[in-house]
Amino acid sequence: MKTANLPSSPLSFEAARAFYRLSPQAKHDFVLTLSDEEALCLRYTWGAWARDKQLEPSGNWTTWLLLAGRGFGKTRTSAEWVRSQVERGICGRLALVARTAADVRDVLIEGESGIMAISSPWFMPKYEPSKRRLTWPNGAVATTTNAADQSAGKVTDDLFDHRYDLREQSEPRINVLY
Repeated sequence: MKTANLPSSPLSFEAARAFYRLSPQAKHDFVLTLSDEEALCLRYTWGAWARDKQLEPSGNWTTWLLLAGRGFGKTRTSAEWVRSQVERGICGRLALVARTAADVRDVLIEGESGIMAISSPWFMPKYEPSKRRLTWPNGAVATTTNAADQSAGKVTDDLFDHRYDLREQSEPRINVLY
């Protein structure tokens, strides 16, 4: 799998976090100094908009549990994390798992905070619902599955079978929303 050749953000991660902390007027003034392309890149720089608790934890971890109430932004946070992993070439194969097939489609993929909504126009995945698959321009593939069609044990087994073998990932990680 190749890494993505993407437009770069006008801000480093540290600068994006500084932008996040600006007042609304200061943000507006800063955006006015950007070219159209830089402003578009900023729009898709999650670090400039995410709250601190919506950012990937630092350190060596394998499971990130987002246990929060309605309105926290769990779906957006997870979708942005998936996008980041794919764009940086860290993940080549992913599993998107939800309670039902409708939840996978309507929330994780096509929802207002889902992967299709938050993906940049220059790195938009192709969604093939009949194949239960998302494919990104760099060749990364996410397969969808759901707990309603399978026993809970089967979903867990699927995460570790040949399609999603975490041992083959350079940094095997699981992001869980609850």
